[in-house]
Amino acid sequence: MYWAWKNLDSDYYGLFHYRRIFDFKDSYASQMPRKETISDKTNIIGQYKLDSQDIIDVCRDCDIVLPKKVIDHGQRKRAENLSLYELYDVVHYIKDLDVCLEYIASKYPDMHTIAMQTIHHKPLYWHIANMCIMKKELYFEYCEWIFDILFGVQGKIPYHSYDTHQARVFGFLSERLLNIWIEYKRQTQTNLVIKELPLVVFRLKSKRRWLGWVQDGNVKRFFVCKIRILKKRL
Repeated sequence: MYWAWKNLDSDYYGLFHYRRIFDFKDSYASQMPRKETISDKTNIIGQYKLDSQDIIDVCRDCDIVLPKKVIDHGQRKRAENLSLYELYDVVHYIKDLDVCLEYIASKYPDMHTIAMQTIHHKPLYWHIANMCIMKKELYFEYCEWIFDILFGVQGKIPYHSYDTHQARVFGFLSERLLNIWIEYKRQTQTNLVIKELPLVVFRLKSKRRWLGWVQDGNVKRFFVCKIRILKKRL
C-alpha cells in the first residue's frame, strides 16, 4: 500500500493479497468470508469477474470498495460475544492497540470518540483482511493517516521480541484502524458511496504459481495468487 501511494498515479488504488480476493461478481454467500477450492483448471478471472472492465465498472459507481463485514476470520464462535477491542486482547497484545488509540487521541482528537465507539461496539461486525479499493484522493488521505499512526507508534511496540506471528503486529493493527477510519468517514462524509463485496479465501490445489499484472489506461490493478508452496532452498 505504501509503495503504491508513493509510486503510482492512478484513479483508484487497492489491495488484494495472497489467498484473498474480492468477488466482483458480487455473488451471495451466507457465510463470510467465503472459502473456496481452486485448481489449475479454475477460471479465476472469469469466475470472480477479475477482468479489467468488470473491476472498472464496479469502481466507477462508488468511492470505496470493502469486503463485506464479518464477525471474525472464519472463527465466529471465539468472537461473537466480543467487541473489536476484546477480540484483539484475545488474539494479540492489547497494549499495542492501546498505544494506537492514545496516539489518535493526541494527534486526531476529533476522531477519538468515533474510534472508541468503533472499537468497543457490540455485536462485532468488521471489515477484515486489510483489503480495499479507494478513489485516489481517499486512498491518499487514508495513507497519510494510517502510516502516520503506524510510524508514530513503531518505537513504542517491542515487535522485535515477538514471535513470527505476533511480529506482524502492524498488519493486525492496521486491520482495526481501517475500520475506525471508515466509520469516521461514514459519519463525517455522508455522501460517500461505499460498496461491499464478498471476500473469497482460496483453498489451493494446484501444481503451479500464478502471477498477474494488468494495466489499462489510468486504472491499474495488481494481484498475486500463490498457488504452490515452494520448498525453502537451503
